[in-house]
Formats: sequence, structure tokens, C-alpha cells
Amino acid sequence: FQTSTELTDDEIETLVEMRRDQGVLARSESEIIQEILRLGNKTVKDCMTPRVDALMLSDRLDSDGVMEALRAADDWHWFVPIYQGSPDLVIGVLDVKRWLFQPDADFRAFIHSPVFIPETMNALEAFRDFLGTPGSLAVILDEYGGVEGIITHGDIVEEILADAAPSPYQVDEIDQLSPNRLRADGDTRLDDIADALDLALEYEGIDTIGGLVFNEMGQVPSPGSTVTIDELRITVRRTQRQRILAVEVERLSHPEEGADSDSAPGKERTEP
Repeated sequence: FQTSTELTDDEIETLVEMRRDQGVLARSESEIIQEILRLGNKTVKDCMTPRVDALMLSDRLDSDGVMEALRAADDWHWFVPIYQGSPDLVIGVLDVKRWLFQPDADFRAFIHSPVFIPETMNALEAFRDFLGTPGSLAVILDEYGGVEGIITHGDIVEEILADAAPSPYQVDEIDQLSPNRLRADGDTRLDDIADALDLALEYEGIDTIGGLVFNEMGQVPSPGSTVTIDELRITVRRTQRQRILAVEVERLSHPEEGADSDSAPGKERTEP
């Protein structure tokens, strides 16, 4: 199929909508196609796993140490960056799956050279590159050469599917780290955060912890950003497009018994 002129992304999106309305394309199919088109306006930074959330291991570990780190980690890719001295000095990428098939071997035998890409690289361009090596991982660098995060083809696919096919079974998730500290999804309700930390959280028109952070900062912050709101210190751990996906929340103080109601949470807000 060939046309005399090349269609723009907007024209393709309009055509997809027409075909959906005509019943040629299912709604889920049209939404996925539209999300792929929108990748052209995104960078790899929009799709990456931020450095703070990525498992990265020192080359000074032995095989037992690496295995212990993998078991202790909440989540990790099949490819794990190996650094020398500092996470900003990635020297290789461990192919975990191949190593696990030969667990008695030294893990260093399964390290290959890293691929570095700038944080400004177009996400669609990266996706095309990954199609040739779908199991690989790239290390994303900021403008100063520091490690910003990591990305695989799976991260980009997740970016495509996140809005196109949201799970109807998604539930709020809270990981209680201590009585005064927890990790939570960005869409976790403030009522659930309040119950977990044993305090009152009442902000008019705001229902979720992600919404609270967005309202305070006026934009979707980058991972690692911290804001203090009343009794809470909130650190953004992961974002995606215009959403806050995960945060870490710490309660800074315990309310005193008989405290005046004017000092209740929600009366004042302060910048970090």
C-alpha cells in the first residue's frame, strides 16, 4: 500500500479515529496505535525507570553478593547495570537470565558492554532500536554524563499501554516501611495514607497523594523531588507522562495530645 504523499501524525490519528467509528478497528486497537504515535513527542526520560528505582550493583560484589542483592530487591530487570565505584560509572550490564542457568559460574562472565543514550533521545527512535535486540537495556545519561535511569523495550511498551489499556483491577497499594514511613502508589487515597500513618489529612478537592503533590508543586515533579506539606515529607519516586506513579511518605512529627484544632494538618503548606 503506497500513497503519493506521506501522512502526518495528526492525519494518521484522525484516520484511526474514523476507522474506529466505522467499526474497522476496536477501541483498544485504536488507542494503542494513538499511543504509539504520541511516542514521537516523548523522550526516553518519560519512559525510563529512574535511577532511584533501578537495581544497580557494584563490581566489587562476588557472585553470592549479587545473588543476595537480587533476592532482596523488590523489582529488577533481567539486565542489571554493573558500576565501578559509583553508579555514575556503569561499566557493564549483567545478563541475569543467562547467569541463572549457570549459577555456579562467576557472574562476571555474563556481563556485556553497556549501551548509553542521552535523556533527550526520542522514545520512538529508541523503541525502533530495541526491536532489533528486544531483551537489551540502555543506560540513560543526563547532560552532564551522570546516570539518569535505565530503559528497556518493556518500559516503552508499558508507556504505550498505560493509558491505552488501564487495568480495571488496579488497587491502591501501600508498603508500610515503618510506623512513620511508607511507599505508595500515586493514586492512593489520602484516607488510606492517613490511616496508615495515624493522622488526619483533609484537603478540599484533593483525594489522592499524587494529587496533593501535584497541587502543591504546580506540575509533575521529576523523580527524587521532595516536598514538605504540614506533617508530611513526600518524595516522588516514579513518574510517567503527566502522572505521579509512586511516592515515599514520611510523617515528621507525632501530634501532641490535646493539641489545638488550629494546628491540625491541612492548615498550612510549606515548600521543601
